[in-house]
Amino acid sequence: MIAKQPQRVAVTHFGMMEYFFALETPPIASTLAERMLGSFETLKPYAKTATVKDIGEVTTPNLELMTELEPDLIVAFSGTHNDVYEDLSHISTVAMINNTEERTWAETLREYAKLIGKEQLAEDYITKLEALMAEAREKLATKKDKTVTFLRASGDGSTFYVLDDNDVSYAFDEKSGLGLKPPGQYKLEGDVVSLEGITVLDPDYIFLVDYLDNMDTTLAELNKSKVWQSLKAVKANHVYPLDVSISTKGPLAVEYTTKELLRVLAE
Repeated sequence: MIAKQPQRVAVTHFGMMEYFFALETPPIASTLAERMLGSFETLKPYAKTATVKDIGEVTTPNLELMTELEPDLIVAFSGTHNDVYEDLSHISTVAMINNTEERTWAETLREYAKLIGKEQLAEDYITKLEALMAEAREKLATKKDKTVTFLRASGDGSTFYVLDDNDVSYAFDEKSGLGLKPPGQYKLEGDVVSLEGITVLDPDYIFLVDYLDNMDTTLAELNKSKVWQSLKAVKANHVYPLDVSISTKGPLAVEYTTKELLRVLAE
């Protein structure tokens, strides 16, 4: 924990913002703040109440603007921000976070909470969200025999990124998550799975991940495909949109996903 509880926190990666919002300490600045606060469903509510200055790109934050803002703590990622660490340290105290370590959203929230002396608030948030997930797990138990997948269209119209245990592990965790059933392991071609590859596992439910403003366009393009139309989930009208902000894997993303899955699956 920092000796003096920070009041003015600047973050060098937009994915950190939701942790500080959850801890009731809105950051004064973030990279890509304007874009993410305006497009992420998880962050839009905070855009109305918090003033977060946009300090540019993730790897090249605007050091001059950060200096003017006079933060008393800058939070950065080791690896990503090693090249600018010295410059950042001339502006304020810097906390370097190792984002390559495997941590749950709760463990990460606790780590940020220690930096700003909000440990109890973190525990309260974790307790509340875990209770929501337990409720969802119970209500979604009726779907335990149905397979669920999370896909994001790559943009070429025929391949998808798969959000799996690395991105939405809580959705499939039977003990502390939502207990959903994955369709199996997709055969990837590089980082993506083909539309034909999805037909092999043919999930019962598909959650299509994208910016919600793009969703109608994405679906319109997919619906032109006979392969897409042949999928079990498409035929049953079991394709549901999810905002791309779930890919941050943070507490607001987990809460948003849990509520959305409850809304559409607990029928």
